[in-house]
Amino acid sequence: MISRFYQRFSKAIIVALFASLAVLYPLAESIPPNNNTETWLSDANEARQVYEDFRFHFGGEELILVALDRTEHDPKLIEAVCGRLERLEVIRKVWSPERLSSMMAEFDLSESEIEQRLHRIAISQDGKFAGIVALLTDEGLKDRAATMGKVTGVLEYCQLDTSNLKITGAPVIVAELNRLGGKQANQVYFGITIAICLGVLFFTLKQFAPAFLILIETIWAFQLTLACVRIGGGEMNFILDSLPVMVMVFSMAVAIHYLHHFAAHRNENDPIGQTLRGVSWPCLLATFTTAIGLASLGISAIPPVRQFGIATAGGTFAALIAGLGITPAILTLYPPDQFQSQCLHGFFRKAAARLYLNRVVTTMAVCGMVVWCGLGVIWIKAEFQPLNFFPESSKVLQDTHYLHNEMASTDSVELVVDFGMQDIPDTARIDTIRQMEDSLREVPHVQLVLSATTFLPDPLPQGLSPALEAIRQQSEDNDFIADGGHLWRISARVEPSENATSQQLFHVLSAKSKELAAEHNVEIVCTGIAPLIERAQQDIFDGFWKSVFTAFCLISVIMVVCLRSPLAGAVAMIPNVTPIMLVFGTLGWLNVPTDIGTMMTGSIALGIAVDGTFHFLTCYRRLFDKTGNSVYATRVALETTGPPIVQATVITGLGMLALGLSNFGPTVRFGLLMTTSLFVALIGDLILLPCLLYMRPSKVVATTNTKESTPEAKQNRQVPPPHIGQPRRSSEPTGPDDDAEGCFA
Repeated sequence: MISRFYQRFSKAIIVALFASLAVLYPLAESIPPNNNTETWLSDANEARQVYEDFRFHFGGEELILVALDRTEHDPKLIEAVCGRLERLEVIRKVWSPERLSSMMAEFDLSESEIEQRLHRIAISQDGKFAGIVALLTDEGLKDRAATMGKVTGVLEYCQLDTSNLKITGAPVIVAELNRLGGKQANQVYFGITIAICLGVLFFTLKQFAPAFLILIETIWAFQLTLACVRIGGGEMNFILDSLPVMVMVFSMAVAIHYLHHFAAHRNENDPIGQTLRGVSWPCLLATFTTAIGLASLGISAIPPVRQFGIATAGGTFAALIAGLGITPAILTLYPPDQFQSQCLHGFFRKAAARLYLNRVVTTMAVCGMVVWCGLGVIWIKAEFQPLNFFPESSKVLQDTHYLHNEMASTDSVELVVDFGMQDIPDTARIDTIRQMEDSLREVPHVQLVLSATTFLPDPLPQGLSPALEAIRQQSEDNDFIADGGHLWRISARVEPSENATSQQLFHVLSAKSKELAAEHNVEIVCTGIAPLIERAQQDIFDGFWKSVFTAFCLISVIMVVCLRSPLAGAVAMIPNVTPIMLVFGTLGWLNVPTDIGTMMTGSIALGIAVDGTFHFLTCYRRLFDKTGNSVYATRVALETTGPPIVQATVITGLGMLALGLSNFGPTVRFGLLMTTSLFVALIGDLILLPCLLYMRPSKVVATTNTKESTPEAKQNRQVPPPHIGQPRRSSEPTGPDDDAEGCFA
């Protein structure tokens, strides 16, 4: 018997639980972080290939901009900082006001011209700040967060207070993403999740020891999942940081369902065996469908989303192992004698009566609300703006906004002008580039245009030809000319706004570049971070619908197979699309853009919503097969499975809600939307589904038992019990119906 096994080995299982944590924890903590922009696009992506080609020729446009107060720091100190930065292996070039001035002076630009050209490039609008621009090597671009750490170390070595400096640039943003999305920054809300789960368990069991051990088993489940991610060569990103909370609440939900089944069998000869036989099938189906919802993210074109979906899908099975494998050992050592949930049973008994009386009106009202909200799905739009991930109090966000106003934005659209093999004098190429620059400056939201001509006098003086080779060498060193003078780079610094995102400005400049290419008979390719982000944005949107559709189809097939009826499977799926239609439809109506954190919740919410449906339908089907009375089976199933479904949803929802305490935007939105979707799923599982089943015709059950074959027995099976349409009399039992035992068989 299973109970004998756990009576013999429960202590060994608990010891193994703690011992294995000592092995899993170091593996889980050693996952390297990576929030680099390139990770959000596949290697085969066309936009990424163009960008990589641009980086091959020009070294990339990403930079770190450090603004120093000129009234506090003299030029010698600024040059000393530049020198130390340039010694770093991750920095290939450093610009400063003095260095740029010297470069321009070599080509006989006057001081007034130099000052004018340095405006917003190396000197702020108000003249207060001097900008140090550090360009990264390939090694520096591979790990932007580590690069930023080295740059900060140099600044601190030069006795500069980094908390008072204004710093921005793509590496700065990536480093901040790693910090805000990392474990240390998320310890607060994770600790709150643990406190919530422990509190709910203690409230349920009224015993600290089993509550604490069940909490440890949930921690073991997500540590096992993270260890598998590490062994598989995965990397930590701000999406995967939500995995521990998700796996933890999944484990807790399985444990809660086990507790409710155990309470029904604790006085039997083999309570653990009876409980496992009753709870294993619905929990396995629920885990499988949840895993499908998560694994459907694997079809996304975005690698971190694929990794999250696959890893968390595996985590659901770790949660199942913990919930059904370790919980029995805990309850064997610490039987939950005080476990009760009569208040919820009484509530659902009354709710079952009211739903039966108002089944038609309730069904029409809920379906109407779902359809109306669902129309808003048409207007859902995706957004992937890394700066929007930061809280308003973020220093990186404040520094970026300030420097974008006082100096040129670090956001740029890069135009690569290919003169091909045309035999054109360098002076003619310079004139062509300048004409293009003048046209680009007329485009709205373009703050500044930089190219090799930025360092040359305008107009070009006579007799400049001997110096053109020096100009070309200087420009190649500063990444504005490549391929022997055949490729020229024009960097258009853009200023995004609410009405003009970086992606929209990229399209405007792309259209402008086509006009310029036709006008000057050259080829122009537009690239930069903006098209990469736009592609990621489109991939997020496409991946959302693909994953939801895939999860819906697969889960529908499972429903049909389990219920052995296409019609029953289709009806059972109606409540499960309720959270998606209500939540995302409302976002569409409110014109709220959805980012990477919210777009993932669709298929996940669908997979989790099916959990309650399976527990309800498993109990309903057994009772219906036994009695042939759909009304009776629905009432008992609602009264029996309603409490564990609600408790599991409360635990899961509150655990997800703790994510809302994070300082990181995607994590906050993911937690809030997941919590909302989980509670909205209760409308489908415990209101809409029972009403639909109440309207299902009853059937006559064939039986060989003579007592059950009498006309009176048949009539009892086909007529709803008297208490379904009215409250029970005080003399009737207050616990679950005796026939509910069939749900735990």
